[in-house]
Amino acid sequence: MEQDFVIDILNEESVKDLVVNICLVLADFGITEVHVGGLMRLVGIDEELAAQHDDELMVITDIQQLQKQAGEETEIIEVAPPGTTVH
Repeated sequence: MEQDFVIDILNEESVKDLVVNICLVLADFGITEVHVGGLMRLVGIDEELAAQHDDELMVITDIQQLQKQAGEETEIIEVAPPGTTVH
């Protein structure tokens, strides 16, 4: 049942868009490995359920595909030069 709940949450368009946009920002900063449990917490999934995925990583391999999923209007803009620490 918990697995179905995760699938239902990720099938919600607003959550899917949020996950894609988070991945785009991470990829823009050179981060291509995303901690699945942490990502689930960011989008509001219950702590107990997210904890079950703490040992999983998602690898961002196709940024152009993510941009397509986010929509035609998505544009990655540089907010800080690479290597800059953002607080």
